[in-house]
Amino acid sequence: MQKPLLEDWEVKYVSIVDAVRRQLRESLSSPSEDPTVIISTRKTTYQLRLSLIEYVESHSKNSVLIHTSYGDEIRKSEGLGNFLKSAPKELVRIHRHHAINLDKVLYIDHEDQMVHLLGHRKGLSIGDMYYKELRERIKGR
Repeated sequence: MQKPLLEDWEVKYVSIVDAVRRQLRESLSSPSEDPTVIISTRKTTYQLRLSLIEYVESHSKNSVLIHTSYGDEIRKSEGLGNFLKSAPKELVRIHRHHAINLDKVLYIDHEDQMVHLLGHRKGLSIGDMYYKELRERIKGR
């Protein structure tokens, strides 16, 4: 007796590979769905797709660290508030020191008031001022 998973596995495999290829083609051919964020530092100008930005951290009063999916941190000489004024609406402030990409939210721990992002073990604290707005923005998606 064969297990259902092994039945027609070759057909299922081809179907899955085709679906992945189709998804990849669509994501590459429609860059307008993933806005580009231009980040200029003193030495470099970056053109990042929004989907690569995980969260933004206030490094000092006039400096932010932009954390990316590929592990790099980009330091920009600009305060978090000013940075967010020109950023896409998917980047939402959750704390005096943090803003997150809403597309990267895995879950919100309501007891501890923490947001957990995809691929991160530790959560980020949500400030009392920003908690209600964050919940509304996530519900509205």
